Parts: sequence; C-alpha cells; structure tokens
Amino acid sequence: MSGCAWKTKVTSMPMKISPQYVAGFFDGEGHINKVGSPVITQRDPTILYAIQRRYGGKVDSNYKRGSYRIRFRRYEEGKFFREVTPHSFRLSGAVPMVNHPSLTNVRWKRYMSG
Repeated sequence: MSGCAWKTKVTSMPMKISPQYVAGFFDGEGHINKVGSPVITQRDPTILYAIQRRYGGKVDSNYKRGSYRIRFRRYEEGKFFREVTPHSFRLSGAVPMVNHPSLTNVRWKRYMSG
C-alpha cells in the first residue's frame, strides 16, 4: 500500500444516508457549479459513493489535489434538489450563497416549484 490515503481502494460497505445528512454535508462541502448543478468535493470518497447510490451522479477524482467529487447531470439532479433542498440552509435560501453567475437562473428552483 502506498502512503497516499486517496489511492486506497473503496470497499462497498452499505451506508444508508438521509436527505438531512446529505443537506448538512452539502452545506459544508458542496457548491453549485457555473451551470447550476450541485457538486460535492471530499478527500474520502466513501460518502460520495453513498450519495451516488441514492441520487445518481458521477464520482471522479482529482489526483493532483488528492480529492474526489460527485457531479450530477441534468437528468439526475431533480431527485437531489427535491429531497435535499428543504433541509439545506444554503439551497433553501436561509443562508445566502456567494454571488454566483448561475444563481440568477438556477435550475433547482424549477424542481422546487413543481
């Protein structure tokens, strides 16, 4: 085994996560990218794979930074926004997000209105 923790193989252990947990995790580690999709970055990919099992998305790695991220495609993000937004301070608007060009036309508002 090499000395880099981010190169260790992820075991497939079952992990159940709630929308409330994911909302708190997103509030601390996530952001909305420039096209309006949620992205969560983390050094340990275990929780990202658990989120992927529940909501879809793609987990990939940045070897230069030693981190992983989960990104959602447009057709996958609806379930994420519908279940997570009511419990997220950042997505629900309770805590304003930093001025971001995508927030003027954020797709998650569409998921929440209908």
